[in-house]
Amino acid sequence: KRFETRIEEMNAYYLHKNIAVIHKKPTPMRIVNQKGGILTAVFSEASTTDFNGIYKGRYIDFDAKQTSIKTSFPLKNVGRHQYRHLLSIRNHGGVAFLLVRFSKLEEVYVLPIEILSRYWEEALKGGRKSIPYDTFKEECISVKDYDYLEAVEQYIAKYDYFKEF
Repeated sequence: KRFETRIEEMNAYYLHKNIAVIHKKPTPMRIVNQKGGILTAVFSEASTTDFNGIYKGRYIDFDAKQTSIKTSFPLKNVGRHQYRHLLSIRNHGGVAFLLVRFSKLEEVYVLPIEILSRYWEEALKGGRKSIPYDTFKEECISVKDYDYLEAVEQYIAKYDYFKEF
């Protein structure tokens, strides 16, 4: 929760400085019981990703993930519906990624959908079920002070976004 709070603080900063408009999406819920002033609710459907918005005229969509493991990021932390959603965003020209925090290392990375997809497809074929920490160090973009849009700029440049549009 603290990780998402830091992201929301950055989003408020981006909005205040007119840099980007990015918001946390509400999780769909359904009320199942109401007695007096007490509501009981359940998730009505699987949520896709946590955050979306517009940055420099580009749609961005991402989810925040965290792991206490120092050596890898388990793919089980990503729902199949989330992976498919991010892939769909990319296929339609949006900027799609995970913001991954290694909590014990106090490091945050932008994990591009292109890299996530490579490991996801490998896992479906019986390969490893995680992304090694070394992949984050070598191929992903490090985020400094939770200013993830600086890393997103590098991501866009690295993957030559919108060249085909």
